[in-house]
Amino acid sequence: MFQVISDEVNFLSEYYHSVVPVIFASPFFLLANYVLLPVVVFGLCVLTVILCGNGDVHYAVTSIHQDNSSLQAGIGNLTIFLVKDLTKSPGSFFSLLDISITFLLFIIFLNESLWEIVVFILSNWFMVSLVCNYTAKEEWCPGKPTFRWAFRWIPCLRSWMSHGDLSFKQLSVLSPRFPPATIALPFKLPMLVPSSTVPVCVKDSIMEYFVAHDHVVPISFGKSALQKIDNVMFSNLSWAFDSKSIAEVTLTWHIATDIFQEGSSHTLSTNAAYFSMVATGLSRYCAYLVVFQPEIMPENQDNTERVVNLMKEELRESLGFLEFYFFGHATRVKRIMQLMGKDSWTENKVVKNGVALGASLLEKVFHDDGGGDDDDQLEMVWKMLANVWTELMAYLVPSTDEERLKGHENALVQGGDFITVLWALSTHMGISRQPV
Repeated sequence: MFQVISDEVNFLSEYYHSVVPVIFASPFFLLANYVLLPVVVFGLCVLTVILCGNGDVHYAVTSIHQDNSSLQAGIGNLTIFLVKDLTKSPGSFFSLLDISITFLLFIIFLNESLWEIVVFILSNWFMVSLVCNYTAKEEWCPGKPTFRWAFRWIPCLRSWMSHGDLSFKQLSVLSPRFPPATIALPFKLPMLVPSSTVPVCVKDSIMEYFVAHDHVVPISFGKSALQKIDNVMFSNLSWAFDSKSIAEVTLTWHIATDIFQEGSSHTLSTNAAYFSMVATGLSRYCAYLVVFQPEIMPENQDNTERVVNLMKEELRESLGFLEFYFFGHATRVKRIMQLMGKDSWTENKVVKNGVALGASLLEKVFHDDGGGDDDDQLEMVWKMLANVWTELMAYLVPSTDEERLKGHENALVQGGDFITVLWALSTHMGISRQPV
């Protein structure tokens, strides 16, 4: 089902944002635009050369080589000569610059032309055209070698190059990898954030939530999921939802989830591993959305960016330069745990709130006075985190706000995003939310 929705989003992206007219994709258009048109252009070029020679074909052809010193000496030999003469003559520098620009322009033109053909052939619309030709025209039959070759190799190339499994970005603000360090830069580099395939358990968790809450948007971003868990060990965590800012709550629970994962990094049971994969995957993806895609978040974009900037300042003040950029994840967590405070919400202190929440979760597993089994407690905490993140993700997805729809449109220009697929799915299911 997720693959069907993903393909639908790809159709939409190709229709509106492709660099080539893939909506016209067909075998005839491929032949006319990429074979016959270059032949006609080449013929016009030859005709122009002949006309410049007053109709003397022999003179026109021979003069191309004889009257061009670059072709006589050879491009390679001419380039070597200009490099050697670079320090002696200023004219050599400009001649070498002209050759370099011409060579780069030729490479760019060749690359763009070849890539345009590849995008055209591997597009969804071209595959649809092949199927339509096969079903509508008698001359297209499975026995033809061309048809067999197209249906055998094009789907393989599509899955290998650009139509693989659904993936999402994974960002941890406490990770020692280089990409998260870009959050401290004045510009955004989302392409450096690593991606991973969306696990089946994440898809199952989101789909189960959508089915259980058909046509209903979550009334809160995670708090109701916490309240549904009938266990007193989580009754004192409601303070982590006191903020009215979705970005602030998201980053707080993200930091807490990251700290809890580091503090409980040992062999997990099957159920605990399942819930852990759901919680960590959605946590890091939501953190990516807050930092790099604020226009998709339900709340005001300026407020989201303000929360992110405050988090950056708090991280720089608490970790310092060396810890933030060079030290490992465990060292960072140990350093940042010194910020532990009371189990209450502190305004504009996302990191401090996340540390306090993460420490509270660890205490419930490893310092619980109730005498419970650590493995059972660990599984229960991971289940709670998985439920919270699933509801928070479900809260972010649906939207009818023009500004959020513009954010999804911008995501389509980049090739789409996981939340755009979920947005299309929720729209099909009739789930929508009015502007915040």
